[in-house]
Amino acid sequence: MSTVYVYLVLALITVVPLVWLTPPFQVPDEPQHLFRAYELSEGHLRGTVENGAAGDFLPASLLELERYFLHSVEIHVKVRPVSATPLAYTDAAYKIRLDPAHREFADFSGAAFYSPLPYLPQTMAIAVGRSFGFGPLALLYSARLANALVAIFLVALSLRLLPVGRLPLFVIALLPMVLFEFASASADAATIGTAFLFTALAVRAQLDGRWTWTELIVAALAAITFCSLKPVYLPLLLIGLPAAFQRRSARLFAINACLAGFVFAVTAAWLRFASSSLVLPIPGTSIHLQLHGMLHNPIHALVVLGHSAYWNYGYYFQSLIGRLGWLTIQLPTILYCVPVVAILVAILFPPAGDRPKFGRLAVVWYVLLMGASLALVFVALYLTYTKVGESSVVGVQGRYFLPLGALFAALCAAELPTLKAGKRFPSWVVFALCGAEALAAVGVVVHRYSVLSGWRW
Repeated sequence: MSTVYVYLVLALITVVPLVWLTPPFQVPDEPQHLFRAYELSEGHLRGTVENGAAGDFLPASLLELERYFLHSVEIHVKVRPVSATPLAYTDAAYKIRLDPAHREFADFSGAAFYSPLPYLPQTMAIAVGRSFGFGPLALLYSARLANALVAIFLVALSLRLLPVGRLPLFVIALLPMVLFEFASASADAATIGTAFLFTALAVRAQLDGRWTWTELIVAALAAITFCSLKPVYLPLLLIGLPAAFQRRSARLFAINACLAGFVFAVTAAWLRFASSSLVLPIPGTSIHLQLHGMLHNPIHALVVLGHSAYWNYGYYFQSLIGRLGWLTIQLPTILYCVPVVAILVAILFPPAGDRPKFGRLAVVWYVLLMGASLALVFVALYLTYTKVGESSVVGVQGRYFLPLGALFAALCAAELPTLKAGKRFPSWVVFALCGAEALAAVGVVVHRYSVLSGWRW
């Protein structure tokens, strides 16, 4: 059976239930993402600043919903404990009415300047839901469902187009962390999906030595979506350059340069437009002071970045595979091992077919691009989330590495040695491992939040 079809089945039977089974606002920063999407549904492209906080005046019932489930509207709380949230408790929140006339300022400083593109599914779902008179909880579920379906479609299309590394990407796309983000209102779902899609198209062009107009348009739209939200992934725009050098093609170089330049220009234009709504949400942070320190004492900055990576690599690994809730729910140890085994099987026992090689130049280039994006993740959080004087970068999570998964999968599949190609059974082993992992993750969510407590069967 096709990897794409198996992915669609497994993703739908795990992500769609998670849309309803994950208690509201139990995904990192989900209230902020919902508020940003609601703001966009009313035609406001960027937030406003009130009393040092970025956000907008939204229906007070949205904040009432947040208080109902989180008991606070603070956007940054050190610890959000895991508490029982049975479906009966959640269903009671349907009684909260929207009441658009009664408004209150909502602080969503962490998302107020985000590009509207990754929020298109949520925004459209909320706009439709408002026209039908949905309440805040129904709007949240509508946004989650639309976000999930679009993200699943983007990944399925990526698996269809990626010329090498489909099975390793299949494993990455079914990680519990990916499924958990897809089943939320978070813009991370679109970031991951569009990064996968752009990478699949760029790797395809690298191996074919050409771009079609359709591929260029789709690649540009995908890249604008994830780069305008998270510019740290801008290095991915340069995936296609090795083909231009290897084939000594000025035309191919010009196409890749124009694509990268166009996306960079749009990203820069959006950041300039949205800069008025940029408010650092952590007291004691300063982009100016941190940047000044990096430029005048780069050795210290490198030590801080290296210290963070060295001491927190275990946490990064866990939050890449899956730390659910507000990063407070650890999976059973076995569930951190299963994806590693699955991806090793996918790489060492590839399905039958040619395994195209990228060439030495491309391999080195791709490793540099992934390293550059990882470094930019650390630098961005050092500038925006780390207090001046801290000895470690704050806010780095493994889920921020997920958009690089498609390039990692293609590189490993094309260049790492295999034990034996052509056997079909390892594909089914990978399918079984990933399916069990995904279903187990759903079970962890249901168990930890006591979702079905008191449920009448």
